[in-house]
Amino acid sequence: MIDYEYRAGGITQEPELRHTNNGTPVLRLRLGQSAHAYNEETRQWEKRAAHYFTVIVWPQRRGENTIDLPTILADTLTVGSQVVVKGQFKTRSYSDQDGRERTATEFTASEVYLDAAALDSQPRQPREPQPSQGGFMGDEPPF
Repeated sequence: MIDYEYRAGGITQEPELRHTNNGTPVLRLRLGQSAHAYNEETRQWEKRAAHYFTVIVWPQRRGENTIDLPTILADTLTVGSQVVVKGQFKTRSYSDQDGRERTATEFTASEVYLDAAALDSQPRQPREPQPSQGGFMGDEPPF
């Protein structure tokens, strides 16, 4: 059984780095994908549809080491960056600020691959940490 998939696309909004109440960094990305089809009549590729979804990136454990992937990616990615993400779609329930029950379907990435040819040659300035939004417990995303 395969329990992951790969998705490729471009970053459509500035990556959002936050921290849970216990200090764990979490990165939120918006990824856009375009489907194309070859038109036999015009003999050209045409854009058919665009799909957008949220990608959540947590720190990765490799043996006894933890890689702070959210912070590394937040300092590297920008709108237009091309990436490939490996992971799976997950649906979670939460209460919004008004107490209403909501659900969100997000792609939880276990790996993120950058299109090295599309990266800027200039490194980005590190971002200032943002305070936690509160109201979240444990490892729930603070979005």
